[in-house]
Amino acid sequence: MTQQVVEQTLSGAVASGGTITVAYPSNTDAGHYEDAAAHSLLAMGGKFTSPSSIALTFGAANIALVYNGATTIPAGTSIFVGLEQLGDDSSLVENDRAVGADLTIMRLGAADTADANGYVASQALTAVGVFATNANTAGALAAAALLGVADVPRNVVGAWTNTAILTVTGTDEYGVVMTESSASSTSMAGKKAFKTITLISVNANVTGLTVGTGDVLGLPIALPQIGQCVAELENGAPPTAGTLVKAAAATATATTGDVRGTYDPNSAMNGAKAINLICALSDPTNKGVPQA
Repeated sequence: MTQQVVEQTLSGAVASGGTITVAYPSNTDAGHYEDAAAHSLLAMGGKFTSPSSIALTFGAANIALVYNGATTIPAGTSIFVGLEQLGDDSSLVENDRAVGADLTIMRLGAADTADANGYVASQALTAVGVFATNANTAGALAAAALLGVADVPRNVVGAWTNTAILTVTGTDEYGVVMTESSASSTSMAGKKAFKTITLISVNANVTGLTVGTGDVLGLPIALPQIGQCVAELENGAPPTAGTLVKAAAATATATTGDVRGTYDPNSAMNGAKAINLICALSDPTNKGVPQA
């Protein structure tokens, strides 16, 4: 990755949530930066990085930087904005219109057959968190087939009677806590890839609740754009194309998509189909925005 630095002096104070307008460096535009992730702001002796404490929007004429630090930056402060560019500086040709990118193989595994009630078999669950058969989530998970652990990172599915919002908490493949909530409905087809499930709750009493795994598989690193995946392989051969979803780049919430992206194979998983994706990625260490 390469970085260009823009220095400027603030004409007014910038509080948390405020926007700083930044000019593009000479001979650059949005296309040089918008798919990169590690942008930074140096101010008041501190460093603020995207996406956790700053957020950048690359417009046609300039860059809008939203500052999310806790302390107001005073007027007259000199700031330095580091703009990350895609590619490897050592791969530049005589101008900056071509940069290097690594071909990365994402190994998604040979996922088992989806198990719609693998986390929770048919149960009643109250809004205060009491399962009819097992006192709590831990008991319900222990009574079901998967014991709260998926074979590979994959989405969560659920079904129940009575309209309610189902919220699932667990961890991703790196052990980071994450949460996903359904719409107010009687079913859920999750968008995030969980490796473990630790808590299941509803906002209204439900009966006949089942929670399990779907066939949407999680990506191990962030995929900024779908077109960066150049090949799909199933047991080493190109399959009928599946459905790729790029990394959700906005601040994560319980209802946003997966921070690294997902892949839904065209054919159902059965434990015997090894899925690999070959993608051209400028930063194969990018794990996406922080989980929520």
